Amino acid sequence: MGFFDKVLGKKEKFPQLAQEHPVMSRLQSDMPGIETLASQISDPIELVPAEKATYVFIGKPPKHFGMAWVEGGEVRDFKTLAKQKGMTSLDLKPVMDKIKEAYEKNSSDEHFSMKVADRDVVITPAAALAGEVEQIILGVSS
Repeated sequence: MGFFDKVLGKKEKFPQLAQEHPVMSRLQSDMPGIETLASQISDPIELVPAEKATYVFIGKPPKHFGMAWVEGGEVRDFKTLAKQKGMTSLDLKPVMDKIKEAYEKNSSDEHFSMKVADRDVVITPAAALAGEVEQIILGVSS
């Protein structure tokens, strides 16, 4: 990637996710929420399908990103979780640091693209990353 690509924000191209890919069933069950999120957010989106949800990295992980997760039609994020649990942003910083570490550790996995709500999103079917993120979020939400 050259200097102008970085300045102009040129996106890396990934192959389309095949309909028969094993993560497709998870994505299909979460698609109503994923489409809602994709239509509301202009930042880049990376989907990490897991056993219980699809985790959504928003922005440019691992440096600058936000996070949401979709279970069926329901979209959740740390803002709503913090409200439910009476947590502050300072309480959530170690959680985000753990997620950042998990992302960095598992960043070499394959990537695909997919059209969602008339935009291209990145799909990362990384079981290790999905499992770690799921455990981190379940640990905070329980």
